Amino acid sequence: MKPNKYSFCFLFALLLMNTTLWAQAGTPSVSAQNWAEGFNGFALLCRSLGLQPLNQSFSSPNINPEEAIVVVLGTNASSDREIARLRQFIREGGAVLLASDMPGAFFNGGLVIHRPRGYMKARDPQQRFNGFRDCPIVTRFSSDHPVTNGLKSVVTNRTAGIELNNEDWKPVATLPAMSNRRREYEFAVVPIDESERLLVCADPSIFSNQMIFQADNARLALQMMYWLKQGHRSQLIILYDNRPIRPEDPQRVDVDLPTPTEEEIWDAIQQLPPDLLLEFGNEIAALVEDEDLVNQLMSEIMSEVDDFYLRRFLILLTTFLLVGFVFYRYMTSESTLQDAVGTELNEFGARKFGRLNHPDAAAARDRLLAARELVRRFYNRVSNGKRNSYQSFPSGLKFVDCDNRRAVKKDMRYVQKRLKLKKAKKWNSATLAKLKADLEAWQHLVDEGKLIYETSRGEEKFSLKSESSAKPPAT
Repeated sequence: MKPNKYSFCFLFALLLMNTTLWAQAGTPSVSAQNWAEGFNGFALLCRSLGLQPLNQSFSSPNINPEEAIVVVLGTNASSDREIARLRQFIREGGAVLLASDMPGAFFNGGLVIHRPRGYMKARDPQQRFNGFRDCPIVTRFSSDHPVTNGLKSVVTNRTAGIELNNEDWKPVATLPAMSNRRREYEFAVVPIDESERLLVCADPSIFSNQMIFQADNARLALQMMYWLKQGHRSQLIILYDNRPIRPEDPQRVDVDLPTPTEEEIWDAIQQLPPDLLLEFGNEIAALVEDEDLVNQLMSEIMSEVDDFYLRRFLILLTTFLLVGFVFYRYMTSESTLQDAVGTELNEFGARKFGRLNHPDAAAARDRLLAARELVRRFYNRVSNGKRNSYQSFPSGLKFVDCDNRRAVKKDMRYVQKRLKLKKAKKWNSATLAKLKADLEAWQHLVDEGKLIYETSRGEEKFSLKSESSAKPPAT
């Protein structure tokens, strides 16, 4: 199954730093496989509700059924005697979550769990987790029950299916249609009698560390336990394969994960979408900065390098940086004059700009000329042809009713400064695109009567709007 976005940062951090997940001195150590099969995450959710897992049997005299919840997990079959003990526990006021994918009939045959030899296989490709047919995605929930209210999807892993044979049960989650089964099966059910706190689920693996934080699995587990708790229970007994377990707090467990190879890291990074890749890069940069890894690495290297090799390294580094700069300039030097000004450029005499596609054309100067042409057109439209030069830009523009006039004036002065020839090298595709956007915004202000043009002496006023519709200048 594909890793989530937090896995990428974790894998890369492992490559940069020789650490392990949640490592502390003197903590128990488990393998990655055992960790994935554990239930520490589920126990962590239970602890957040005030439920403390106890490593003892629910039939112990220290356990008060009215104050306890029993969670039965695993794939081992439960005997009739164990089911009878659970029913007695419920009658005495206890609460039970039975999550099992072991085939068999339970509770006097009213509930049957089915699991075909080839597992349940989702028919619709859209309802398969990461494309796995035997990992159906549950999307049909009862909206009027607190256990499943608000859920959108729950990811399963080789789940079983529940068949109800009497009216004593109410389904709260239903599996999608299966390609290898003719009928539909329920995924989670509760008794019709609301006085009984019993919940049956067809897949125990959704509560494992590997699956608990996929889709809405954690929310389902949290709402299940909150409903079973009824606000007053505090004791929790988790049975895994018919034996009580007490999962450790994740902060106290040292997980031994194998260091990923460079190929695995690169494959994981390539799967990142652009926005997540940027976020991932920022997190890695912050990690490098916080840990001061660059300075530590350089200090270790420099302390073992002779002066002769150090000088050669500096020369090679400078050469590499120069080559990189030249390559960057080459990649960004394609002329954008035609793209910026458009096909209308020919109407204004494109010959004066030279052959745009000539290899010796200066791309930066082309962009500067394009900027001047755009500003000249803007002036020509605003002043009705009275002014064609950009030299007085923006002293001839007067504001009438502009919301952010200070920012607009600042942008105009900035454009005027950059239109000087010595600033040609500062023009790139991004600044040219911003200029076009600014000019369109200013033209919109003119059209709305919020920005008008007048001569430096104030003798004439011009606007694209008629004089009757234009607003008077501010005094």
